[in-house]
Amino acid sequence: MEISYLKEISKSIQNDSLALVNNISWNAKGLQQTKSLKKHLLDNRPYNDSLESVFSKISLIVQYKFNREIYESLKSSGINLISNDSLRFSIINYYNETLKIEDLHGRFDLLIYSRDIVYPKFFKSFVMNSEAVPNDYDELKSANDFLIYLDFLINDYNWLIDSYKNFGKIISGLQKEIGIELRR
Repeated sequence: MEISYLKEISKSIQNDSLALVNNISWNAKGLQQTKSLKKHLLDNRPYNDSLESVFSKISLIVQYKFNREIYESLKSSGINLISNDSLRFSIINYYNETLKIEDLHGRFDLLIYSRDIVYPKFFKSFVMNSEAVPNDYDELKSANDFLIYLDFLINDYNWLIDSYKNFGKIISGLQKEIGIELRR
């Protein structure tokens, strides 16, 4: 039974790893778009229709929800089924860290702020991931609260990307530990 759980956990965290790589890539694009948009505004560059697409996408920070089903199953069967104390601790730590990351996601939910505050204030129309048409582009360029909003987005993108990259190291370490245990 221990071997079965270790194989399933390994498969589950491999899926987490692949999803994190995809999320890092998506969020890196969002970060770059947001930085470019802020530079465009600060450089006082003119309005063009392609900005409508960028405005609609900047708040699309992708957050990953980790799959803990196999871990919950292991806990209900008895976590001590994992006989290697160090590996058992690493598995517990991994899943506790997933909860911490997801908890922090909820604290930095700019999507709600974007939907409820930013877009109604500065845009006359908004279709997520399609287009957002500003009420007054010249006003938007100099609106300090919009520029600060872009800073928040940039900070959140950076934080999330760094968190996922660091978590990738935890995944690699746990995968290695499970691999060693399975070869015994």
